[in-house]
Amino acid sequence: MRADELASYVERAGSADPGAAELGLRNTQLRLVEPFLECLGWDVRSPSVEAAFAVDGTDAVVDYALLVDGVPAVFVDTLACESALDAADVETLLSAMDAADVEWGILTNGRRFAFVARREDGEDGFSCSLGELPSHAADLEQFTPERAAEYVQSRERRLAAAESIAARRTELVDALVAELRSAAGDEAAAVPDAPVRTATASFVDDVVETIAPDQSVVPSGGASGSGGRREQSASAADDGGADDSPSGTPSIESATSGAATQAGREPASTRTDGHADDPGTHGGDDHDVDGATHAPMTDDGEYVARLFKGRSSIGAVGGSSVAETMKATADYLLEQQHLDAGLSLPYVPNDGGRAVLNRVPRHPSGEPMEEYVTLDSGPYLWTAGALAERRGRIETLAREAGLRVMFQGDWKPR
Repeated sequence: MRADELASYVERAGSADPGAAELGLRNTQLRLVEPFLECLGWDVRSPSVEAAFAVDGTDAVVDYALLVDGVPAVFVDTLACESALDAADVETLLSAMDAADVEWGILTNGRRFAFVARREDGEDGFSCSLGELPSHAADLEQFTPERAAEYVQSRERRLAAAESIAARRTELVDALVAELRSAAGDEAAAVPDAPVRTATASFVDDVVETIAPDQSVVPSGGASGSGGRREQSASAADDGGADDSPSGTPSIESATSGAATQAGREPASTRTDGHADDPGTHGGDDHDVDGATHAPMTDDGEYVARLFKGRSSIGAVGGSSVAETMKATADYLLEQQHLDAGLSLPYVPNDGGRAVLNRVPRHPSGEPMEEYVTLDSGPYLWTAGALAERRGRIETLAREAGLRVMFQGDWKPR
C-alpha cells in the first residue's frame, strides 16, 4: 500500500463535498467509503465486494464483505459522516467477525477509521483520522486483496492439513506408540500401554490444534489491543472449565448431563441401550414400534466429534460407538446450543422423507427407525445406516446450530 496513493485519496475525499460533515449514510458510502475500498485495491463493482452481507447463523448484517473466492476476508461497517465512532459500534463489528470467523474489520464514517484484527489473545487494532491514513500505509497492506487472498488460502491449507491428520488419528497413535516401544529397546515391555497411548493421542490432538488454532494471529499495525474474548469450550461451559478426560476431550457426562443439571433440572438417566429410564416420558406403549431397535451404545472403538464455530473449537464429545457419539453430540447441541428452539419435529432435513429426529422412533411414512437412541430431552435420534450417512446426520444437526464438525478417531474419511 503506497503512501502517495493514500494521500491522493485523502485529497479527493477532502474535496468531495464541502458539506461532507452532513452527508447521510448512503452518500458517505458512495463518496468516501467505496473510494477508500478502491484505494485499497478492491473493485466495489465486482462480486468480491458484497454489500449488506448477512452473517450466517445470526441476525447480523455488515455493510460490506470483502470476499476471496466467495469467502469473507474483511468486514466493513459504516456510519454517516455526522456520527461518531464509539465502542459499541466496534463491538458490533467484532461480534459479526467472530460469528463468521473473519479476521479483519474496518469501521468508518469517512472521516475517522477504526481497523480491528482478531488475535489469539483477544483483539488488536488502531484508529486514525482521514488525514492520518498515509502514515499507516504499511499497516493497511493487510487489508488489500492480495494479503486477504494469502490469508484465506493459507487458512484453507491449514484446515485441510489438520483434518487429514485428525482423520488418521488412530493410525498415527499406533505408529507413534510402536516407535516409542522400539526406542525403549530391551525395556519395551516396561512401557505401560494405556498411559503412553493416552499421552500420544493427546500429542496428536495438540498438533491438530497447533496447525489449525482456535484463533489465528493477525498482525496489526498500531495501537494496543482490547481484552480477549474467547469461545468457551463445551467442557468449560458445562463444568466450570474442568476437563479431566484424556486428550482434552470432555466426557459425555460433562457435555450433556452437566448441561441439564445447570439448567435447573436433573437429566434423565440413560441405560446403555440408549433408552431413558423415565417411564413417564418414553415408556408408553405408543412409543413401541415394531422393527425399531435401540442402538448398541458400547463398542471397542473411539469416535470423537469436535465442534467448531468458524475455526474456533468449542469442545468435543466422544464415545466407544457411533451411536454413543451421535447421542452425545445431539444432546449437547440441544442443551447447550439451543438447537431445539429452531427445529420442529419430525425433523426431516432432506428430500429422502426420513426423520433424523422425531417424537416416536419412526419416520413420517410410518416406517420404523431401524436403530435409534433416545435423547435426554425426549426426541428419538435415528442412528442406522452407513458410517458416512451417520456422520452426515451429525454434520446436519451441527449446521443447524451454526457449527462445523471435525471427526477424529475411528471415523473413516469420506
